[in-house]
Amino acid sequence: MLKRVHFAGIKSLADVTIDLERFTVLVGPNGCGKSTVLNHIELLCRGSFPQGSDGHALGAAGRAIQEAKATTELTADSTDGMTWRGESDRGELEIRVPPWTGTNWMKSAEVSFRLVNSARRTLPPGPGGPPDQSSRMDSALALAGSWSAQRLRLEPDAIAAPSPVEVTTLSPNGQGLPTILKDFASDNPDGIQSLKKDLTRVVPPFRDLKFGKGKIESPDKRSQIDVTTLSLEMLGAGRVSASTVSDGTLVSLALLTVAHHRDLPNIVLMDDIDHGLHLGAQHEIIAAIRRVMEVRPELQVICTTHSPILLDSFDISEVRVMALDGKGHTRVKPLSEHPTLDAWRSGYTSGELWANLGEEWVASG
Repeated sequence: MLKRVHFAGIKSLADVTIDLERFTVLVGPNGCGKSTVLNHIELLCRGSFPQGSDGHALGAAGRAIQEAKATTELTADSTDGMTWRGESDRGELEIRVPPWTGTNWMKSAEVSFRLVNSARRTLPPGPGGPPDQSSRMDSALALAGSWSAQRLRLEPDAIAAPSPVEVTTLSPNGQGLPTILKDFASDNPDGIQSLKKDLTRVVPPFRDLKFGKGKIESPDKRSQIDVTTLSLEMLGAGRVSASTVSDGTLVSLALLTVAHHRDLPNIVLMDDIDHGLHLGAQHEIIAAIRRVMEVRPELQVICTTHSPILLDSFDISEVRVMALDGKGHTRVKPLSEHPTLDAWRSGYTSGELWANLGEEWVASG
């Protein structure tokens, strides 16, 4: 799991270090950088994955930076370029893009890594070097990190939509869920039963999942493609199409699928994890994820919320409070580090502490 991340020169993340737990929740006002943190944790994790020598001087890291157009997000007053760094029990990975002046940034960017109890090694910037240099670095990065992350931006319409039968990955918006669930039910009957049991706790009227077959027009409109459809058995309503159930039900189903499914990425990144959920359901979704964590030690969840009610399901050690300082730069501190916490702690939940203490102490400290 990721224990710590550091970002510099990225939008409002001018110089930010965040210690992470297995379950971490980010809170703070709109525009303080919560989504940016999730986006760039995903980019960092993509950069850690081996892809062999693909023509990029930085291998997987360079490809991730280019595809995300990350270099367009340079902090306005930065003179030191951009930095992504992650640490785990196995080692550390750092990606740096120094300042550039219109030339090819790939010629000066670099990736370095350090395995536990080993010295730091750096991939020399720019193309060239031994033909197997990039692939050997990728192998080392796999040992240093291999962090598999899924950034979720769940959209109910995408979750409910029929999905091609050949789909093997879930899109960030949830598209592909019917096929992912159908295959999961076939390959892991015990896992799907656990998932359905958890969904019933979050959405009490839920009874079962049903899958069907259909056809839709191909993107080029020249043929028909086979798809999987999804319906839900609901108490009092019977079997209903996924497109007719509540947003909260669909988002909960997608999130629980990602948590339970061992073949999906093990680091889950999600904005507004309470999206569309009733107050009681907010507690149940967190409790369900914690139950999955007991049997999936590799699972890590990093999320955001604006709900003090949901925050009551977290220990203060898991809460990271974010705010912008006078320069518009993000500052982050654990809620447990509030200077007067001891005076407030007795009798208050995490949500009540955040609601009363606010975020100004983070920016001014």
